[in-house]
Amino acid sequence: MERFINLPMFERTVMNCFVRISIGNNGQKPVYRVAEIVGVVETAKIYSLGKTRTNRGLKLKHGTQERVFRLEFISNQEFTETEYAKWRDICAQQNVPMPTIDMIERKQKDIKEALNYEFKDEDVEKIIEEKNRFRNRPTNYAMRKTCLMKERDAAMLRGDYDVAQDLGQQIDELESRASELDKKRSSSISLISYINDRNRKRNVEDAEKAILEEARANKGLKISDPFTRRITQPRMGFKSVEKKKRTNHSTDTGNTTG
Repeated sequence: MERFINLPMFERTVMNCFVRISIGNNGQKPVYRVAEIVGVVETAKIYSLGKTRTNRGLKLKHGTQERVFRLEFISNQEFTETEYAKWRDICAQQNVPMPTIDMIERKQKDIKEALNYEFKDEDVEKIIEEKNRFRNRPTNYAMRKTCLMKERDAAMLRGDYDVAQDLGQQIDELESRASELDKKRSSSISLISYINDRNRKRNVEDAEKAILEEARANKGLKISDPFTRRITQPRMGFKSVEKKKRTNHSTDTGNTTG
């Protein structure tokens, strides 16, 4: 059902199809019935159906009894033999005719057409409009408020004061939700800043404690650190060469004198 809910031919596709509907529990065991879809209606409740939201309901027929159910109560599993037998017995007792071969073939064709349907631009626009209609909270409060204000002003110009009043209430509710969301966001930011500041102070305190403990352990003694640069004095290489030349010169002079 979730796959078909946004199709423009949704009602035509599901009409006269049979579904497995949950009607409650018998103790701890869920109870299901086989029912025929005989109508598509709008309910007073907006609810989630998978990843989408809708207010549509299905008028289901079991025997001669009809009742509206939300789509969220429809099972994705096949009928059991017991459920099918109970539905067939009820139809026989209440003189409800069985579906014909022609009707079954027609529904198979409708479902196949729905599975292969390619959305048009106008279909996409209707889907977006429907999703915005049933959205829990608008993604852009400022844009939504602007649209509501335009609709309210237009309603007042037309003289539809009841509609204008209703739109005004929606604007007030929107502002209230936006203010609440802003408070939560500010509270979250303050909490994060507090945690960061606390962690920063704790790191400084831990570093100071480590330095003091190291000083107490060393008792003022210097410990060789392989990563600390040692103090050295530079040595010029040409001095040794010059000294060697002088030594060689003295030796040569002595040999000549002898």
